[in-house]
Formats: sequence, structure tokens, C-alpha cells
Amino acid sequence: MCLKKGLSKSKTGLLSGQMSVANTHTMKNALAVSIPRFNDRGLRVAAAAGALIADPDKGLMVLKGLSKREIKQAKMFVSQGKVEIIADGSKKDLFIQANIYSKNGHAKARIEGSHTSLRSLRLMGL
Repeated sequence: MCLKKGLSKSKTGLLSGQMSVANTHTMKNALAVSIPRFNDRGLRVAAAAGALIADPDKGLMVLKGLSKREIKQAKMFVSQGKVEIIADGSKKDLFIQANIYSKNGHAKARIEGSHTSLRSLRLMGL
């Protein structure tokens, strides 16, 4: 999930990220996802890469065409423990909420119902 709509990569200074996933089916599928060119799989690395990429217009293809530098940054972000995934069983349908924190502020996005149904996007201090 890309939260940096309209932001410059060099200005965001990402510090940490948190993603809540609502149901076990969504969580199970997300944990098994293989990410092209990463030689890795899983939700943490996908969340980190999505947060680092400043191109929300790519939609579900946001991870396509990642540079080697972006891949390295995403893996480093995960290895430093800066990505937290929380299972939230309070909703039954697809629900994903991402919070991204930077030295300049905080961004929050919420997807509900389908993978492309962005219901809320808030930028605070960015």
C-alpha cells in the first residue's frame, strides 16, 4: 500500500510502519505472497516496499519494477524491525489499515471490501 501520494521520496524520511490486517484468510494469503525480484515472501517486506514507493497510480502493480535500491531499502527496513503487522479479527471482510511514520509526520490509509477500495487516506504533518 503506497501512502506517499504527492510526496517526494527524499523528503519523507520513513521511520516505521504498522499494518493491521483484519481476518485470518487475508493474513494467511498475504504472508504467503511471493514478491518478484525480492527472492522473499511475506507481508512485512511487501508493506515496507509499498511504503517506500512514491507511485500510488500503479495500484495493485505498485511493486512491479522495483529498483535494486528500493528492494535493498525495503529489506533493511524489515530487518531493523521497523515494520509491524497486527492481526485484527474485529472485521470479517477484507480490511487493511496502514500507518506510516516519518520524521515529517504520519500517514494513514484504510482499504475495505476489495483490494482497490481505498476508504480513507489521511496525511498529518506531511
